[in-house]
Amino acid sequence: SDADIVLTTQAQVDGFQETYGPCDRVQKSLTISNSNNNTNDITNLDGLSGLKAVDGSLSLSLLRNLSGLSGLSNISEVGGTLTFGRDLFAAVGSAFDREVELSQLTRVGDSLLVQSSGYESLRALRLPNLSEIGGALNIDNAPSFTLLSAPKVPSLIGLRVSYTNQLVTLDLASLKTVT
Repeated sequence: SDADIVLTTQAQVDGFQETYGPCDRVQKSLTISNSNNNTNDITNLDGLSGLKAVDGSLSLSLLRNLSGLSGLSNISEVGGTLTFGRDLFAAVGSAFDREVELSQLTRVGDSLLVQSSGYESLRALRLPNLSEIGGALNIDNAPSFTLLSAPKVPSLIGLRVSYTNQLVTLDLASLKTVT
Protein backbone atom coordinates (compact mmCIF):
# COMPACT_ATOMS: atom_id res chain seq x y z
CA SER A 1 0.00 0.00 0.00
CA ASP A 2 1.03 3.61 -0.49
CA ALA A 3 0.12 4.70 3.02
CA ASP A 4 2.59 4.98 5.87
CA ILE A 5 2.26 2.19 8.43
CA VAL A 6 1.08 3.10 11.93
CA LEU A 7 1.08 0.42 14.62
CA THR A 8 -0.89 1.30 17.75
CA THR A 9 -1.57 -2.05 19.46
CA GLN A 10 0.40 -5.15 20.47
CA ALA A 11 -1.83 -7.20 18.15
CA GLN A 12 -0.80 -5.03 15.18
CA VAL A 13 2.88 -5.44 16.09
CA ASP A 14 2.49 -9.21 16.52
CA GLY A 15 0.63 -9.51 13.22
CA PHE A 16 2.95 -7.25 11.24
CA GLN A 17 4.35 -9.93 8.90
CA GLU A 18 0.91 -11.45 8.42
CA THR A 19 -0.59 -8.08 7.53
CA TYR A 20 2.20 -6.49 5.49
CA GLY A 21 4.63 -9.28 4.73
CA PRO A 22 6.44 -11.31 4.38
CA CYS A 23 8.89 -8.45 4.18
CA ASP A 24 12.20 -7.25 5.56
CA ARG A 25 11.78 -3.66 4.31
CA VAL A 26 9.10 -1.03 4.86
CA GLN A 27 8.96 1.17 1.75
CA LYS A 28 7.18 4.03 3.52
CA SER A 29 7.40 5.42 7.04
CA LEU A 30 6.70 3.36 10.15
CA THR A 31 5.23 4.86 13.32
CA ILE A 32 4.84 2.84 16.50
CA SER A 33 2.79 4.65 19.13
CA ASN A 34 0.00 3.63 21.50
CA SER A 35 -3.32 4.89 20.19
CA ASN A 36 -4.52 5.59 23.71
CA ASN A 37 -1.65 6.27 26.07
CA ASN A 38 -3.80 5.14 29.00
CA THR A 39 -4.03 1.56 27.74
CA ASN A 40 -0.24 1.03 27.64
CA ASP A 41 -0.84 -1.78 25.20
CA ILE A 42 2.47 -2.36 23.39
CA THR A 43 4.98 -4.26 25.55
CA ASN A 44 7.37 -5.63 22.90
CA LEU A 45 8.27 -5.17 19.26
CA ASP A 46 9.19 -8.79 18.58
CA GLY A 47 6.77 -8.97 15.65
CA LEU A 48 9.07 -6.57 13.79
CA SER A 49 12.21 -8.67 14.21
CA GLY A 50 12.25 -9.56 10.50
CA LEU A 51 12.67 -5.92 9.47
CA LYS A 52 16.05 -4.85 8.13
CA ALA A 53 15.18 -1.45 6.63
CA VAL A 54 12.64 1.35 6.74
CA ASP A 55 12.84 3.51 3.59
CA GLY A 56 10.92 6.38 5.15
CA SER A 57 11.05 7.58 8.75
CA LEU A 58 10.83 5.45 11.89
CA SER A 59 9.14 7.01 14.90
CA LEU A 60 8.61 5.58 18.39
CA SER A 61 6.54 7.36 21.03
CA LEU A 62 4.03 6.86 23.86
CA LEU A 63 5.26 3.32 24.46
CA ARG A 64 5.17 3.41 28.23
CA ASN A 65 5.20 -0.36 28.83
CA LEU A 66 7.75 -1.21 26.16
CA SER A 67 10.61 -3.17 27.72
CA GLY A 68 13.30 -2.68 25.08
CA LEU A 69 13.84 -2.50 21.36
CA SER A 70 14.88 -6.10 20.69
CA GLY A 71 12.29 -6.34 17.90
CA LEU A 72 14.17 -3.64 15.99
CA SER A 73 17.59 -5.20 16.48
CA ASN A 74 17.94 -6.29 12.83
CA ILE A 75 17.28 -2.86 11.32
CA SER A 76 20.35 -1.61 9.47
CA GLU A 77 18.91 1.40 7.65
CA VAL A 78 16.33 4.13 8.16
CA GLY A 79 15.98 6.26 5.04
CA GLY A 80 14.30 9.22 6.72
CA THR A 81 14.30 10.53 10.29
CA LEU A 82 14.70 8.24 13.29
CA THR A 83 12.72 9.61 16.24
CA PHE A 84 12.77 8.42 19.82
CA GLY A 85 9.76 10.34 21.08
CA ARG A 86 8.13 10.92 24.41
CA ASP A 87 7.24 8.38 27.09
CA LEU A 88 9.33 5.43 25.99
CA PHE A 89 9.68 2.77 28.67
CA ALA A 90 8.10 5.11 31.25
CA ALA A 91 6.13 2.46 33.13
CA VAL A 92 8.59 -0.44 33.14
CA GLY A 93 10.30 -1.49 36.33
CA SER A 94 13.90 -1.17 37.35
CA ALA A 95 14.82 -4.53 35.78
CA PHE A 96 15.18 -2.65 32.50
CA ASP A 97 17.59 0.28 32.65
CA ARG A 98 16.09 2.21 29.71
CA GLU A 99 19.34 1.90 27.77
CA VAL A 100 19.01 0.60 24.22
CA GLU A 101 21.47 -0.48 21.58
CA LEU A 102 20.77 -0.89 17.87
CA SER A 103 23.97 -2.61 16.81
CA GLN A 104 22.94 -3.36 13.22
CA LEU A 105 21.96 0.21 12.39
CA THR A 106 24.47 1.73 9.95
CA ARG A 107 22.55 4.56 8.26
CA VAL A 108 19.95 7.20 9.09
CA GLY A 109 19.19 9.16 5.90
CA ASP A 110 17.83 12.26 7.61
CA SER A 111 17.94 13.36 11.27
CA LEU A 112 18.24 11.48 14.55
CA LEU A 113 15.93 12.96 17.18
CA VAL A 114 15.66 12.16 20.87
CA GLN A 115 12.66 13.91 22.43
CA SER A 116 11.88 12.14 25.66
CA SER A 117 9.92 14.73 27.65
CA GLY A 118 9.74 12.77 30.84
CA TYR A 119 11.96 11.69 33.71
CA GLU A 120 11.23 8.00 33.28
CA SER A 121 12.07 7.65 29.63
CA LEU A 122 14.96 6.71 27.37
CA ARG A 123 18.25 7.12 29.25
CA ALA A 124 20.93 5.96 26.83
CA LEU A 125 21.17 5.16 23.15
CA ARG A 126 24.08 3.17 21.76
CA LEU A 127 24.53 3.01 17.98
CA PRO A 128 27.96 1.38 17.66
CA ASN A 129 27.91 0.85 13.89
CA LEU A 130 25.97 3.90 12.74
CA SER A 131 28.23 5.56 10.17
CA GLU A 132 25.84 8.04 8.55
CA ILE A 133 23.34 10.60 9.79
CA GLY A 134 22.21 12.59 6.76
CA GLY A 135 20.67 15.40 8.79
CA ALA A 136 20.92 16.77 12.30
CA LEU A 137 21.36 15.17 15.69
CA ASN A 138 18.92 16.77 18.12
CA ILE A 139 18.44 15.85 21.77
CA ASP A 140 15.60 18.03 22.97
CA ASN A 141 13.49 18.14 26.14
CA ALA A 142 15.00 14.91 27.42
CA PRO A 143 15.55 15.30 31.18
CA SER A 144 16.41 11.63 31.80
CA PHE A 145 18.69 11.18 28.79
CA THR A 146 22.38 10.88 29.65
CA LEU A 147 24.27 9.13 26.81
CA LEU A 148 24.31 9.03 23.05
CA SER A 149 27.01 6.82 21.60
CA ALA A 150 27.54 6.90 17.83
CA PRO A 151 31.33 6.68 17.52
CA LYS A 152 31.45 6.10 13.74
CA VAL A 153 29.40 9.12 12.57
CA PRO A 154 31.74 11.46 10.64
CA SER A 155 29.46 14.45 9.95
CA LEU A 156 26.18 16.10 10.88
CA ILE A 157 24.04 18.88 9.47
CA GLY A 158 23.37 20.45 12.84
CA LEU A 159 23.82 19.35 16.42
CA ARG A 160 21.57 20.50 19.25
CA VAL A 161 21.29 19.44 22.86
CA SER A 162 18.65 21.48 24.69
CA TYR A 163 16.38 21.29 27.72
CA THR A 164 18.19 18.45 29.41
CA ASN A 165 18.51 18.38 33.18
CA GLN A 166 21.66 16.30 33.27
CA LEU A 167 24.97 16.36 31.51
CA VAL A 168 24.58 14.41 28.27
CA THR A 169 27.62 12.43 27.21
CA LEU A 170 28.06 12.42 23.46
CA ASP A 171 30.36 9.71 22.18
CA LEU A 172 30.94 10.98 18.64
CA ALA A 173 34.56 9.91 18.31
CA SER A 174 34.66 10.15 14.49
CA LEU A 175 32.77 13.44 14.16
CA LYS A 176 34.78 15.85 11.99
CA THR A 177 32.22 18.32 10.61
CA VAL A 178 28.96 19.91 11.63
CA THR A 179 27.50 22.12 8.91
